[in-house]
Amino acid sequence: MFRGGALLPGSFRAVGLPHRRTGATHYCTRTCLVTNSYLIVAVSTTIILNHRQGLRAPEVAMRAWLLMTVIVLPLSSASSQGVVTAPVEPVPQISVSAHGEIRVTPDRATLSVTVETRRPLAAQASQDNARIQRAVFDTLKILGIGGDQISTTDYSVLPEQRYDQQRQRSEVVGYVVRNTIRVRVLRLEQLGLIIDASLAKGSNLVSSLDLFAANTDQARRQALAEAVEKARADADIIAKAAGGTIGGLLEIVSEEYGSSPPIPVRMLMAKSDAAQAETPIGIGSQLLQARVSTRWRFVPASR
Repeated sequence: MFRGGALLPGSFRAVGLPHRRTGATHYCTRTCLVTNSYLIVAVSTTIILNHRQGLRAPEVAMRAWLLMTVIVLPLSSASSQGVVTAPVEPVPQISVSAHGEIRVTPDRATLSVTVETRRPLAAQASQDNARIQRAVFDTLKILGIGGDQISTTDYSVLPEQRYDQQRQRSEVVGYVVRNTIRVRVLRLEQLGLIIDASLAKGSNLVSSLDLFAANTDQARRQALAEAVEKARADADIIAKAAGGTIGGLLEIVSEEYGSSPPIPVRMLMAKSDAAQAETPIGIGSQLLQARVSTRWRFVPASR
């Protein structure tokens, strides 16, 4: 029984319900016993008795007790009765971070070439610029540069001003049109030829040249493998210095890897000479880096 929300040991109760058709009474008993650690719930089967048998409720309950099914449940409050578990000692660990790096040879380049024209009128400057840039486009296509490798990145028309000392004001003396295209070079052996041909056709400003490696997946994996080898070697040295050895690997995390930016080659206001040899370009190399953080189990030496 529950009294005031509390469960009382040895609680007993018999409940009788009359049957609609037979007039018999269904008696069901429930008994709860409480020990220090367990709650024993006994649920009886339903007994159908007739009033003419002359049995009273306590007698029905006694017969019901013999047919009970007993269920034993641990009390949820058992954990609050002073049960103490043994503390778990932490696993000795060694944490090490390391990085690996590898150099790759660039096999791609992007080249920015600008055509700049000046004329008294903006329309004149624009027409001259378009004619020269068209000649550059046609030359690049002859060299095998596809249309998807050429894109316009900047186009501007700006007034060119000069300050008049006598009148104490600025005057527009002409217009400057700049048209910049970016060329994606897939064969580096063509790079010098592309630069020379663009300048020969009227381009007068090479603003940037970037060299880079197109596919760095394999190189990145090699850098990761080197980083893991270094981490294991460092962990092994630390463990030996501490009088033990390293056990299994507990955790390894690959952090973001970095790479050196494309190698820039700056050439401003470049000029072309038809008799001059092809412009030489130094390819150099690009650096890829990978970093890992590891945790290893430390096994102390047996005494």
